[in-house]
Amino acid sequence: MIEATKLIVRSFRKNIVGPLDFTFQNKTIILGSNGSGKTSIVKAICGLYPYAGSLKVNGHEVSNIRASGLVAANLPEIYTIAARVNDVAEIFSEIGGLDLAAFMDFLDDMNLKNIAEKPFGSLSTGEMKIAMAAISFSRKPSVLIMDEPFENLDGRRRAIMIDRMLDYEGDVVIVTHEIEVLKHFGGYSVHFLMDGMMQGPVESSALSRSKIVRGEASGSIATLIMGGERYSIVEGGEPGEGILSAGTVDRIYGA
Repeated sequence: MIEATKLIVRSFRKNIVGPLDFTFQNKTIILGSNGSGKTSIVKAICGLYPYAGSLKVNGHEVSNIRASGLVAANLPEIYTIAARVNDVAEIFSEIGGLDLAAFMDFLDDMNLKNIAEKPFGSLSTGEMKIAMAAISFSRKPSVLIMDEPFENLDGRRRAIMIDRMLDYEGDVVIVTHEIEVLKHFGGYSVHFLMDGMMQGPVESSALSRSKIVRGEASGSIATLIMGGERYSIVEGGEPGEGILSAGTVDRIYGA
């Protein structure tokens, strides 16, 4: 569980996002456009960005956590600490509980075992996503955070990544701007990071069957504020744009 109260995320003495109040429990999706502050929140949860207010993981204040195995995220700031991918995995096997066999199994599943011997700096964007995911999953944290995990992956590897997340037994937080993936994650709680606010949650299966319409609509399952205007999420045949057909969060602005 991740709990935030009056959270303000900071970098270089500048407030990036907040204040926010939210609770992420079990399986969660954060939807937000590029630049909305999604990754900054992930960095604060991982202890990479300072913050004001309260931010707790499983009841522990993040600012007081040191070298904990509670959280793992696919952020390059965490994993580009050594030359080769395999070197990073070995470091985390010693200090972070990483299972080397599970790490290699993940790469093998993706048909990318060869990248274990490559320098991180030589990897393509897709290869780096997979390498960081392999390390994150094989650390087996209580809370697994995946930031834009589907970017630059082909269809087969996207499907494997989705299956891996669906099979993960701990808490999972998926941070993405891709609305289309909602259809794969029934039962997840979806939070929208829009207009500087964490809005929702909405259950993902209901959301994937819904359309978005401007203004207040009777029978709506949620309302959102986007660009200073109010929108309603409505299940069924109300006029408007289907959520899944939008593709990305950016396209639902101005629905």
